[in-house]
Amino acid sequence: MILIKNIFKRTVDPNLRKAVKDSEKIMQKYIDENVFKSSTMKELLSDTFEYKGQRPDTILLKDLKTGKPVEAKVKLSSKKNHYEPSVTVETIELVDKFGKSIGSKEYSIKPASDKKLFMITGEMNTHRQDLAGVGFRLDQMHIERALQLGIEKIPRVALPKAILYHTKMGFLPDRGEEYYVQIKNSNQIMPALEKHFERLAGEIPISSFVPIVIEKCGKFFIDMNTTGAVTTLEQCKNRIERTNAHRLLSFNTVSTHMSLKGKELDHWKELLKDHPILSKLYQKFPEY
Repeated sequence: MILIKNIFKRTVDPNLRKAVKDSEKIMQKYIDENVFKSSTMKELLSDTFEYKGQRPDTILLKDLKTGKPVEAKVKLSSKKNHYEPSVTVETIELVDKFGKSIGSKEYSIKPASDKKLFMITGEMNTHRQDLAGVGFRLDQMHIERALQLGIEKIPRVALPKAILYHTKMGFLPDRGEEYYVQIKNSNQIMPALEKHFERLAGEIPISSFVPIVIEKCGKFFIDMNTTGAVTTLEQCKNRIERTNAHRLLSFNTVSTHMSLKGKELDHWKELLKDHPILSKLYQKFPEY
């Protein structure tokens, strides 16, 4: 008997192979053009914006009109989560010389079963549109706090209006099976995008979404979280360029699950060796 093997072997749509290669190029461009490409970060880490005065717990921001440094005071607070006492909620706040809030960052810290700690995504609020660096300084301290505690991944949900900022800080879209939608040929790409983003797309036409296609174990998937991130970031950049704005104040479309980890977190570790804030404050967060 002659055995004929692989008679029913699946033929892979060559357009899917091409989509995977195109997606890899898109992601590399996404990283190369945006991650740590922040003029505000570069400026605020310069000697000009390094506070050298005598006032305790003081840092410098930038006045957008004059370009000059503006002092802000750091306030730290922590409390136990009322519903889950093992979780600690920490808040970093910046206030002006009158004691009025400029911005704040809240996040939670939870112990894991292996005695390690991990962070739960929180919330950032900024209240002054005339100052640059409010979000950056809050993140600078947030990341420094994570490194103090040996935390290896800092998660967040990025609002569409702020995805460019978060990406410039080194946060990248999360990737995992919960975000993957399987496709078997290239004709299924657009229907899959339409189904997933039908209620999420908001101000972005679904036809504008750039699919990020991956191959895993011989199967093909659209990574919907990364697809949303890449598309939203480009749309965000276009809107800022069109309006010549410093930042977007609103943008109704899909949010992105992001994390700072790996080599991007290592980059921050090197930056913070020369630019610590928390370790120089009189106030201290509790030890764990």
